[in-house]
Formats: sequence, structure tokens, C-alpha cells
Amino acid sequence: MALGAGVFAVAFAHVHDVAHWAHQPDWAAWLIASTGELMAIVSILEIRHRSRHVPATGRRWWTMLPPVLTLIAAIGISGAANLAAATGLAANPGPWVQIMAVWPVVAFALVAFTKATRPHAPAANEPAAGTPADGSVPAAVAASGGRASLPTVTGAVPVARTGRGTGRGGQLSTSRTAKPGTKRRTDAELIAALAGVPRNADGTVPIGRMVSALSCGPDRARRLLAAQGLLRTPTVPPAAADAAAPVAA
Repeated sequence: MALGAGVFAVAFAHVHDVAHWAHQPDWAAWLIASTGELMAIVSILEIRHRSRHVPATGRRWWTMLPPVLTLIAAIGISGAANLAAATGLAANPGPWVQIMAVWPVVAFALVAFTKATRPHAPAANEPAAGTPADGSVPAAVAASGGRASLPTVTGAVPVARTGRGTGRGGQLSTSRTAKPGTKRRTDAELIAALAGVPRNADGTVPIGRMVSALSCGPDRARRLLAAQGLLRTPTVPPAAADAAAPVAA
């Protein structure tokens, strides 16, 4: 920082001397001398700002161009003034008269161009993606208290349970007879397939076993087993039979 302050001080004095030598009034010479330092400060601040806020892509080089040009112009006028002052400023100023006359306009144009091309960060109140520009909330979201409604699942069919049959057949679901994509078998096909279903010791087939093996309904299994004589009939205990018999008068 001390080095920069020293360089600025030397350049400030030399630009003032050269401007005064180029027939500029004293107040204009001081003004011209201050432009170089101000241009350098503005350029450095802009370069730092754009390096932080502009992504490191090809676009960054274009956004860096205005402040870099302004900084080069400030360094160029200061260096040229230092070289001119080293000669003693005794000769004819020559082209320095025109340079110092137009320099305030050039300095203002470069600084204005740098400020005009400064990229701006997104505004804090900019609506997010998917939100209307006026900030309104969709009616569906407002009605649900700000919570998005979940999609409803359609096509669910309640499973009916039946208490008919013996063993585990009473707990089986009738929906097993309506598997999607399967062809309903005829009674003849079920009777033919019944030959492969294991029998009990008494030669009967439980309804639940047939339902599980052949994927048919319990009512249909009962009917086919009864038609083939394979349906097990419940036995009545002797005590219950005696109780059910009529009492002779």
C-alpha cells in the first residue's frame, strides 16, 4: 500500500506539471492530475468486484475488458507524464497540448463505460422459478395451507374375505380367482387338474387345498369337489346325534 501511495504521489505531481506545461490553467492541471489516480482506483475496485461475481467462463474476459482498459489508460498517462517530466519540460509541449485538452473527456468516457457495463447480482426480491411474477400463490396450494397435495391412488379394490370352507380355506381371499391377465379355466380343466391335488387319508380333498393348488374360488371348489365325491362331509359326534334324536313318548 505504501508503494502504491508513493507511485500515485509521483504520478500526480508529474501529470500536474505536464498539464501546466501544456498551457492548461492551474486548476485544470490539478483536475487532470487527479483523473489518473481516480481511474486507477475505480478500475481496481471493478476488477475485484467482477472477479467475485462473474463465473470463471469465457464471459468473464469480456466483462473484465472495460476496467482493464481504464486501468491501462491511467497507467499510460501517468507513465508518459513521468517520461515527459524527466526531460525538464523546457522544450515546446507539441502534441501534449492536444492530449491534455482532450484527456478529461477520455477519462470520463472510460469510467462511465466501466460503470455502465458492471454486472449486477440478482435482486433479493426476485421471484423463484415456478412462482408467478406478481407473487401470488396458486389456489390449490393456498387451499391446502401451503402444502402440496399428494396424488391419490386409484384402482385399489378392497379384498373380500369369506368364512366358508374348512381348514385354511376360510381365510383365503376371493380375489385369487381374478388374477389380471389369466384366463378363467373351465370346470373340465379344473376337474382334470384335480387329479394332481394330494388327498387326505379318507380320499377327500379339503376346499382350501384345492383353492391354493388350482387358484379357484372356494364356492366353485366346493361345487366341483361335491360333484366328484371328494368333498369331506362333517361328522356328527354320537353325543350330539343322541341329543338331536326325538324322544319317544
